[in-house]
Formats: sequence, C-alpha cells, structure tokens
Amino acid sequence: MSLNKDTHADGIHTVVNRISDVTTRAQDAIIDTATKAKNAAEVVAQKTVDTLDEGRGAAAQVLAKAASAIRDDATNISGGVTSVVNSTVAQMDATATYVRRRTIRQMTRDLTRLVKRHPAFAVMIAAAVGVVVGRAIAQPPPPRQAK
Repeated sequence: MSLNKDTHADGIHTVVNRISDVTTRAQDAIIDTATKAKNAAEVVAQKTVDTLDEGRGAAAQVLAKAASAIRDDATNISGGVTSVVNSTVAQMDATATYVRRRTIRQMTRDLTRLVKRHPAFAVMIAAAVGVVVGRAIAQPPPPRQAK
C-alpha cells in the first residue's frame, strides 16, 4: 500500500510542478506583451510630441501674423474699441511668444498646473470646447452645387 501512496504523491507532485511551470510561462508572456505594448506606446507618444513640437513655430507665426493684421486694421478704428483691440493683440503676441519658447511637454505641465489650480474654470472651458466640437461635427455638410 505504501508504494501506491508514494506513486500517487509523485503523480500529484508532477501535476503541481507542471501547473506551476505553465503559470510561470503565462505570467512571463503577459509581462513580455505588456512591456512591448508600453514601449510601443512610448514610441508613439514621443513621435506625437515631436510632431507637435515641429508645428509650434508655424503656429506661433500664424498667431503673430494674425496679431499684426489686427493691429494694422485697428488703425482705422476709433473710440473705446481701440483699447480692447490693443489688449487682444497684446495677448495674441504673448501667446505666440509662449508657443515659440515652450516645448509641448512644458506646455502640458503648465496646463496641468492651471487645471489643478482652477478646476472649475477648466471644466467650463472643456464644456465649451465640447459644445463647439459637437456642433461642428453635428452640422450637416453644405449642399454640393451642380457643375
């Protein structure tokens, strides 16, 4: 009877070892896949940041040109509107300088700090952007004209 018990115990031990080996291999495969996915995501994120950084100069230039055009047109405006236009142009110039001098990562950190300091304001801005984007998406395309 004792030989039978030993054989049975050895069989159970073998099965447990095999299950343990399969579990370890599965865990290793999951970790490997997760690592590869994380690395791929980091590459995509870096490429996105690089692309955005490349466009910063062009965006700053567009802002500066728009500010200049508004400034030129403001010479024909009189009255109290001039101060509003000048203030707007100054803000556009400041934004162009900010975009030109800061990297995307720096701007992201600045935005994160702003949202943490003023969460209600951030929610209102996000809602407004959502409404504008929603309307833009929901608008039917303009009718095509026959040629």
